Amino acid sequence: MTSNLSDRINTFSDLRVVEFLQYFNQSLLDGVVGDLEPLFEDIPPSIREIPGFSRIEQLSLEEEEIQLDDQESIVVSRQILQALAQNPRLSPLLEKALDIYADRKGGAAKNILAVGLAASMMLLAGNMRSFEVEAFGAKVDVENTGVTPEMVEFTKAVFSPLANLPAKGK
Repeated sequence: MTSNLSDRINTFSDLRVVEFLQYFNQSLLDGVVGDLEPLFEDIPPSIREIPGFSRIEQLSLEEEEIQLDDQESIVVSRQILQALAQNPRLSPLLEKALDIYADRKGGAAKNILAVGLAASMMLLAGNMRSFEVEAFGAKVDVENTGVTPEMVEFTKAVFSPLANLPAKGK
């Protein structure tokens, strides 16, 4: 399944990959059943210790939305989506989102990624609680399987594109 997801992501044009990541992020965050705050707080120490984690937390709380330029947005969006395709917790949601999104017409938006939204979604991906999402035409349980080396590596892969961004205003 993950290679199929990766292949589908690779077929997106530059504009569509940025649009899809934003669509997926917003739908996922909007669809979480219950309060998001405990999910953001329930991130284990092994994830919080990943280099760049504090930067992701900071980006998720930014009041003024940081936006990447076109080329950065495309590269970061592809990296994040490819990492998500490898995650057994979120890949079923990603697949449902791809199925729904495939029927949508492309927008006229620029290739600009809203960093705070992406950072919030990544914090959700790194949490250790099981949670429910009502999105993409389904209600899905995202199960907690405990902290594994694979989960830590996944989180590093997802966080890395945003954690390495220069500080705001630089």
